[in-house]
Amino acid sequence: SMGLIVKSFTATGSELHDLSLKTGVSVRALAGLKYAAEQNGASLGTIEMALRRTSMVMSDVEDGTGEATKTFAKLGLSLRDLRGLNPEQQFLRIANAIAEVPDPMTRSALAVQMFGRSGTDMLPMLSEGSAGLRKMTDEGIKLSGWTTEGARLADAFGDALTDLKTATGGLFVTLASQLVPTLQGFVKQVTDIVVKLADWS
Repeated sequence: SMGLIVKSFTATGSELHDLSLKTGVSVRALAGLKYAAEQNGASLGTIEMALRRTSMVMSDVEDGTGEATKTFAKLGLSLRDLRGLNPEQQFLRIANAIAEVPDPMTRSALAVQMFGRSGTDMLPMLSEGSAGLRKMTDEGIKLSGWTTEGARLADAFGDALTDLKTATGGLFVTLASQLVPTLQGFVKQVTDIVVKLADWS
């Protein structure tokens, strides 16, 4: 049981730590979003894709290119609303705006326009509305217990396990390098015996 706990801690913590570094979203917020996604049949991978898409959309809106500007207008958003917010706040602001769209078909189309393929997977969690999304996220933060330090420790332990695995593999390589020359001669002798047995037969 302890082994399973440590394995789960290491895998999840490493994933949260690495994704936090990639996206700039806090570990606590990611843990909350992970919970909200999993409660609605999605995953942290869905959130990761949506966050990446958010970054791309923000860049397009800044440049005034693509359909992002029109989509922003449909959601009642503007760059002024999102400037100065961190990535986590930007993502939640956009998600909340989509969640508040009353018509399901329009909400679905806007989710795909903003978040790409992951938008479809996010629809169940967005259907609860902005208040429901915030409630699930806060609940996930509270229940998961993840902190930045906890995720950092999990990632460091995972790296240590990788070092151990690599070192063990190196030990096997060293042992095999010493054994193979002897084994090669032995294999040749056995091969000669087998050939002679075949000839005798």
